Amino acid sequence: MEKTRDKLIGREEMQQAVSFKESCDARECVSFDSSKMRKYSEKPSEEVPDESEDKVNVVIDGEIALVDLMEPLVPRDRGFVIPMRQYVPLDQLEPSARAAVISQINAGQANVVEGKDKPELVMYGLRKRNACLASHDIPCITEGGNQGLEFVAPNYALRGGVTYFVDGDKKPIPIFRGRLFCNRIQRQIERDGKIRSVQWEIKVVSASEFKCCWLDDHKVSKEIVGLMRSVRGITIEKGSDNFIRNLVSLLAEKAEEKTVYVEAGWQKIGDKFLFLHDLRSEKFQINTQKRVCEVRGEDCCDIFRRALEMFDDKNLAGPMLLYSLYGVMYFLFEQAGYRPTTILFISGKTGSLKTSVSKVLYRMWNTEEDEEIMSFQSTSASIEPMIKECCDSIFLIDDYCVNAVNDTSVKRSMAKNLDVFLRYFGDSVSKKKSNLAGELISAPRPRGGAVVTGEVSSNGESSLLRTLTVCIPQEGINGKVLAVFQRNRNLWSTFLGNFVRFCEVHFGQIVDQIRNDFESLRQAAEAKFEARRSVDHWVELYEINMVLLRFLLVQGMKQEEVEDIGEILLHGVEVHIQNSEKLAQQEDPKKVLLDAVIEAIRSHLHFASSRQEFMLSEEYDGYVCDTKGYVLKAPLINGVNTVLHLENLSVEKLNFSWRIIPKIMYEQYGLFGRMKNGSDFCYVTYINVSQSKRERAFVINWEKLQDYSDKGEEEMV
Repeated sequence: MEKTRDKLIGREEMQQAVSFKESCDARECVSFDSSKMRKYSEKPSEEVPDESEDKVNVVIDGEIALVDLMEPLVPRDRGFVIPMRQYVPLDQLEPSARAAVISQINAGQANVVEGKDKPELVMYGLRKRNACLASHDIPCITEGGNQGLEFVAPNYALRGGVTYFVDGDKKPIPIFRGRLFCNRIQRQIERDGKIRSVQWEIKVVSASEFKCCWLDDHKVSKEIVGLMRSVRGITIEKGSDNFIRNLVSLLAEKAEEKTVYVEAGWQKIGDKFLFLHDLRSEKFQINTQKRVCEVRGEDCCDIFRRALEMFDDKNLAGPMLLYSLYGVMYFLFEQAGYRPTTILFISGKTGSLKTSVSKVLYRMWNTEEDEEIMSFQSTSASIEPMIKECCDSIFLIDDYCVNAVNDTSVKRSMAKNLDVFLRYFGDSVSKKKSNLAGELISAPRPRGGAVVTGEVSSNGESSLLRTLTVCIPQEGINGKVLAVFQRNRNLWSTFLGNFVRFCEVHFGQIVDQIRNDFESLRQAAEAKFEARRSVDHWVELYEINMVLLRFLLVQGMKQEEVEDIGEILLHGVEVHIQNSEKLAQQEDPKKVLLDAVIEAIRSHLHFASSRQEFMLSEEYDGYVCDTKGYVLKAPLINGVNTVLHLENLSVEKLNFSWRIIPKIMYEQYGLFGRMKNGSDFCYVTYINVSQSKRERAFVINWEKLQDYSDKGEEEMV
């Protein structure tokens, strides 16, 4: 700090230079907690003589300077107490007195006590114990013009506890009393590197209060002035709002930037793909609220052998063990260009241990904690948020059992809830829907697998076409081995954690393997299975099996044992895929057709927002008018055929005529328009596709279709 040599001024001259009439009343209002302060009238228990009658006593804390014009500091039983009447803010002194005090401070000839070095000081106008007003050094206090300004940002500076706007040599413009900080900017990153939010750490400091909070970047400009006004001791000059907004933006340019990853699972960081969770030790910050808990010293090969022993029916081991790796592998399939569609439906009677074994195999996160799994008795409103959080893991939902329910409406609701859930995870095409403005909206996709436990109804379900169904017999699970995994909740997650690290190291090789082999494996599987979905189920689990076997070899398992395990797992997969196809053939043909029509409307057709727009372009399959939607017959038929082809089905195989579709759709879902024609209902009409051409079209109740798409089928009943 540069020091100037000015003539000292005595205490008596300083007293004469101060106007006590104005300052005393003002100083009485400085206190922030007068009930806890000793009154000036109290006599000190012990007086400390002043070291020099010619020296001025000054207390500096941050940018606040209080000057003692009468007596030195006196000790009290709670530390130093400064009599309020003796202390005046430096900038309230008259010019001649202020100049004299500044000269003494700069010359080092004043009794200066710095608040940051004396946190035990209790005084009016300054914060109490351990309240740090500023982290910077005390600036040199000089007099006049633009001298003594401490620049905190371009064109913004501090002096005497006041923030100024400075424009060259012009007179500084006071903006507010106090100080503003923006030290950190935090970016929250979710999956695929997308920024969830950007927040600024804002600190506002006055002589009597300190406030720190985080503001979203898009709200800073709007909320910063209000935040400052809420801090006691901050006074803002009229017309200074824009100066404050500009200042905080300039401060943010030099703020420390911090990245926080807030979503667990695969994330590309630099040139590598890493699997993030809170127990992972990295240089960057991870805050996902999810952990892969592991047991030290456990051998992965031994864990897998015990997992195999858990299945007395070895055919169960293939689909159930391989699918436990499905969530981790999901992203690698996507990177290879193939979006997985397999959903596992675990069926079994009460007592078959289907739920217990599912909790062991398909819970990856926070396994040391008790956690209730979602039930099919839950409402769709509670299920949907949990689905959206599923990322690179398995979403487990329990207790689908329509046979145990007597209420017909509840049965229908559960069945439709199941259908919506399975479509969300298992559709091979991106779901799209049109709003009333005719705009196409893509529904968000989960990234991971889905497991449903329950009982298959005797009437069959069309939703089974989208699942790999595993039926557990009454004696299929070894309860004693299962109990070992239940007691040690982190045992299987230890295996998963090591498998994840293997995938990280060999990420590129695994992706290349899937990309190179997928189509050839599809051709091989087409000779074994009829439905296209069944083919993809087998290919996906086959690829996971190959990665698993490589992992076991790296972990030290012998080649012969690895080959035997591979054969057991693949055989079990083939058996259950074939059983799933047999179950699908028992479906109600009417419901299969209904679901195909709904899927075609939601995912394959493109609607214009008006009749005029529809007639101007041939790219549309229909249009929306008020609450009705008009869809051409030919595109609808083509869309339905596309959906049925995935199941190796067709309208002819279902023994249906296209004429019955509108009637079924109206009776079951109320989705088609109800227009009277005499005593009959007319479900089909003709619409103009050009100035001279008309084509047949179905009329849809568009509002009900929107509700169906947004809320789920159970609310359509």
